[in-house]
Amino acid sequence: MDDDIQLTAYHEAGHAVMAWYLGGVVERLTISPDTDDGPSRFGDTRVVWRTSQWSERELAVREIKVSLAGPVVEMVYSGDQYEPQFLAEWQHDWAMAVERASTFLPTGNAKVTYLQTMIAELIKFIERDDTWAAVAALADELEAHESLGAEEVSEILRAWPIG
Repeated sequence: MDDDIQLTAYHEAGHAVMAWYLGGVVERLTISPDTDDGPSRFGDTRVVWRTSQWSERELAVREIKVSLAGPVVEMVYSGDQYEPQFLAEWQHDWAMAVERASTFLPTGNAKVTYLQTMIAELIKFIERDDTWAAVAALADELEAHESLGAEEVSEILRAWPIG
């Protein structure tokens, strides 16, 4: 078992579990992403939101949580605390969170404080037994199959309810 692949599977599972928990549809989850015009990455999680359900701010908060959930799962998995904005492999996730926070927080300091508070809340959520079981189950399946579609993700996560 390759440690980097397993860590990537957990990272992507973190994004997917958070999106699914918050009402998003995880269309595709992979640790073998396409080479395209997007940023270089080890994995990819594609989420679709039913945007009419939430205000712009509510949707932005959901997207922030999903963006930060991957790095948070890695922190919980490794037992190490990092500042996501300072790790190159998390720059895309951090930039997405900052961009979405910019829609309702105008200053840099307010955004960083908000995102740090969000990370602390997400750590508590991810460390819960029910959440971690769902993350681990999805990561195991992702590592075994490299890519999962919407039906597979939903089937796996329905078996691991998060209360």
